[in-house]
Amino acid sequence: LGPVLREYIVSESMYMMGVPTTRALGAVSTGSNVYRESILPGAILTRVAKSHIRVGTCEYFVANGNYDALRVLIEYVCERHFPQILGKNKIVRLFRAVCSRQADLIARWVMVGFVHGVMNTDNMLLSGETVDYGPCAFIDGYQKNAVFSSIDVNGRYAYNRQIDMAEWNLGCFAECLIKLISEDERIDTIEMFKDVLNQFRKMYQDRCLSLFRKKVGLFTEDSGDIKLMNMWFSILQDTGSDFTLSFRRLADISVDDSNNCVLDKYFSFGTEFDEWLCRWRNRCDLEGYPQAERQNMMYMTNPIYIPRNHLIEMAINEAYSGSGLGYFNELIDVLKNPFEWQKGKDEFLRPPSQDELVEVTYCGT
Repeated sequence: LGPVLREYIVSESMYMMGVPTTRALGAVSTGSNVYRESILPGAILTRVAKSHIRVGTCEYFVANGNYDALRVLIEYVCERHFPQILGKNKIVRLFRAVCSRQADLIARWVMVGFVHGVMNTDNMLLSGETVDYGPCAFIDGYQKNAVFSSIDVNGRYAYNRQIDMAEWNLGCFAECLIKLISEDERIDTIEMFKDVLNQFRKMYQDRCLSLFRKKVGLFTEDSGDIKLMNMWFSILQDTGSDFTLSFRRLADISVDDSNNCVLDKYFSFGTEFDEWLCRWRNRCDLEGYPQAERQNMMYMTNPIYIPRNHLIEMAINEAYSGSGLGYFNELIDVLKNPFEWQKGKDEFLRPPSQDELVEVTYCGT
């Protein structure tokens, strides 16, 4: 039941934040027990998605040598998800399109502080949606190498390694696709696959930078923005400041220095932040956009309510105790409107206290 409720909460929150994701159609208690680290009540989650075709689906047919079925599957993927792909080099163009969607997806994860926790090939949908929220978590105090999953002892799926794992999975996808290429075209196609995969990290970095600009209220591009982004994350890392609220409180600061106390109240950034703030304000001044317009974009880009790990645990524990789903339903209602402050709901925006920290998550599915 716990993992089912977690996925229900997080997938709905991700959808409301604009992150491509499967959604929860319903959750049903089975009345039976499930044996994991302990005996837990069982439940079934019904997911909905554009499709449930994974890289692992392709690997299944390759492992069984059923290339005819793989070809039918890939044709279906093109028709359903990428109807614009027609004509010559269709397989390579499909690969590029899937890479592009994954670059966008991982960038969106990173920019809301999301750690998936189990990024194997069976958990990468070709549609570009997030799937399987088993041991997932959100970062509170920023750590670039944050790991939550109990089984990820080597940090394979750490926050800052998610792009590495996506690249690995896409390489596995390319190995499947190459089986559909005739022998006389295979060498050239492999080189085209390599070219696409070599561009994948840049796709991701460009998307991260684009999302970051919106999060800090920038409307235009500038060559110095990458340094601005790197400095910001370096400050978060050095201070361990809350990922979500750091971005959100930045939106409260006006470019005329009148609201510095807003950040000082919550964080201890120090002199490095003063330098960053000066760079940011100068950058904003060069654009010349009205502050109200800038703040509005930042407020609509930076959530104030996320499914923090301790809130999810509170909802799960209430359900386990037999007290019902009151807290679960309240949390879902708050997360339906993640970008606007809600009166009387401050407990859902604050970071966890020391004794509320959830540092380890379990799959359980």
